[in-house]
Amino acid sequence: MVFVAIIVASVVGLLPAIITGRIVDQALVGNDMGLLIKLLFAALGAMLASQLIGVLENYINSWISQRIIFDMKNQMYDHLQHMPHSFFTTEKQGDIVTRMNTDISGVSSVISGTLTQVVSNVATVITTLIALFSMSWKLALVGLAVLPLLILPTRSAGRVRLKLVQEAQAKNDEMNQVINETLSVSGSLLMKMFTREAQEYDNFVKVNEEVTEISLKENRSGSWFRVVMGMFTQLGPLLIYFAGGLFIIEHYDPTLTVGTVTATVSLVNRLYRPVESLMNLSVSFTRSLAMFTRIFDYLDREATIVSPANGAKPPMDMAEIVYDHVAFGYDDADELILTDIDFTVPGGKMYAIVGPSGSGKSTVVNLIPRLYDVAAGAVRVAGVDVRNFDLEYLRSNIGVVTQEAYLFNGTILDNLRYANENASMAEIEEACRIANIYDFIQNQPNGFEAQVGNRGLKLSGGEKQRLSIARVVLKNPKVLILDEATSALDSISEQAIQDALEKLMVGRTSIVIAHRLSTILKADKILVVKGGVIAEQGTHEELLAAGGVYHELYETQFRQAIESERGAGKRAGLDIQALSTSFDVREVHDSAVTDVHLLARSNHRFWREVGERPTMAATTAIVKDVPEGAEEKHFLGFYDENDELVAVMDLIVGYPDEHGALIRWFTVVADRHRQGIGSQLFADVRAALSAQGVTHLTLQVPEQEGALAFWAEQGFAATGERFEGGRFPTVTLSRSI
Repeated sequence: MVFVAIIVASVVGLLPAIITGRIVDQALVGNDMGLLIKLLFAALGAMLASQLIGVLENYINSWISQRIIFDMKNQMYDHLQHMPHSFFTTEKQGDIVTRMNTDISGVSSVISGTLTQVVSNVATVITTLIALFSMSWKLALVGLAVLPLLILPTRSAGRVRLKLVQEAQAKNDEMNQVINETLSVSGSLLMKMFTREAQEYDNFVKVNEEVTEISLKENRSGSWFRVVMGMFTQLGPLLIYFAGGLFIIEHYDPTLTVGTVTATVSLVNRLYRPVESLMNLSVSFTRSLAMFTRIFDYLDREATIVSPANGAKPPMDMAEIVYDHVAFGYDDADELILTDIDFTVPGGKMYAIVGPSGSGKSTVVNLIPRLYDVAAGAVRVAGVDVRNFDLEYLRSNIGVVTQEAYLFNGTILDNLRYANENASMAEIEEACRIANIYDFIQNQPNGFEAQVGNRGLKLSGGEKQRLSIARVVLKNPKVLILDEATSALDSISEQAIQDALEKLMVGRTSIVIAHRLSTILKADKILVVKGGVIAEQGTHEELLAAGGVYHELYETQFRQAIESERGAGKRAGLDIQALSTSFDVREVHDSAVTDVHLLARSNHRFWREVGERPTMAATTAIVKDVPEGAEEKHFLGFYDENDELVAVMDLIVGYPDEHGALIRWFTVVADRHRQGIGSQLFADVRAALSAQGVTHLTLQVPEQEGALAFWAEQGFAATGERFEGGRFPTVTLSRSI
């Protein structure tokens, strides 16, 4: 329809010039006023018809170009969604956005501009040439004699402009890169914190000045070109008037009339601009080609990780995960990151992966949801190679919690419903309780409708992390992957998250990448990745005894050597600073007894249930007392970042035997105990004691429901010993460390 409209418009566009010739020859020369009026109305009608056809052409043209852009953007977005994860780790985000928006939107100018202009110009040239030669072939040849003079400067100027346009585009890309890097959230923060505003401004001014200079060069070259073209286009009509006058005055062509000369001048003027535009076609075509090259560079890239036809959907409950001699490399198969990863995670078990930085721990777990495909071997879940899974089904059954929680700019509820848009509020609230984030949300002025900000920056790291865990809870995956989910958080947030993760892992097959020993100790088995292979695997005790890679990692992480029976078998003194990675640990002396007493009194419910009221004298006695036969006593205080006492522990080391330890008293301030700090502190202490040669723990606990439940959760069991002689009945509990 556009092309038909263009051809019709080209034909109709000839009429005003032809009618002008008739006005001169018939109406003016013949003194016929009636004919003059008719011809004027005919010319007016032709011009109106040409304009209306142009409007119709423009509307159809715009509709086509905009619908093509609509379709191309949809196709590009769908294509990019299915590109492998490696695509997004290598491509610049700014490039992706530019090609999605600027380049595809530029197609509009190609469709509505370049393409239609070519057709329109060709139609105009052809129809005009036919009209010219039908009126006077002699004058037509005179008018066309100027065309070579138009072609040469047009082609020369086109080459110069193309070079300048390419330089300008490169500089614009450089300027866009500066803008994207320095005015993003992370970039602006980095700039502010390093006070680099002045330097970045100078850098931007420099690039902006280069862009401006190139644009000015392009404009200057275009100005001189327009001057030359203006001269040549005026030369053509003058030659026609000269030739026409010569033919008429000297009677060389008796059939030639003044009207024919006038019409020829109009038609030649109508011819020059399309010819000039066609000569510039190479410039427009090259610019359009560069745009399409960038677009199709993405569209032509193959989505290497796709769902197979009739992909498998096996039951995923308590699914076993098998790595069968897996090898993997990102770009070149000759440069493998993983060379022979071989292990099995039984259904429902939790395995921890440890290893030096850059050893490929995250890469190992990323193979399960097929973010990457193996180069050799196979990863099987529930007995099926992940490459044979229905991809959507596989990923819908895998939950991933990473170190950096990503939230969309929206409300808390929007981000939670991203996992399950049909989740009821009851399900959402329960997920938030499991993730230890419900109370925080309830305390927000807008509750679940509170805005999280760009990338969740209105929330703390711990709050974002707990929201991401609640989101995974709503997804209800069968397989859970935790990639350093708590490594960069404060101790209180970390404990809340650790508790949430432990609830989440129940009944699921889990693989955890962790740096905290307390997390690693809870694993059913520990896998040590080094040099592209599973260098070691086993329990904490087995790996320490082996004295290999894990032993080295362990020493590096906690800055201490493992003390064991060497030489005379004498265990070294306790390293106090190694007892916790969350709080500052210090020996409590007499001067701090008052703080210990106030901490103890905060646990009102406990003391009511045991029928005792803590006194200052009793607290002092506990701090000072050393049981008979014990050589090494430590009364420890755990202090937070505000130097407030959070917990105390009465620890007797080397008692009741050389490789044991007795915990006589362990109390956490009441409000922190409800946050789960006690479990985390004990896990840290237990890990550090193990590192220093302690093999088993004993403690005496009041017969109080809460205390017995807490220690049962820490893995302690009753020995059968019960004591009635003290201030309140106690039972003895023990466990292997």
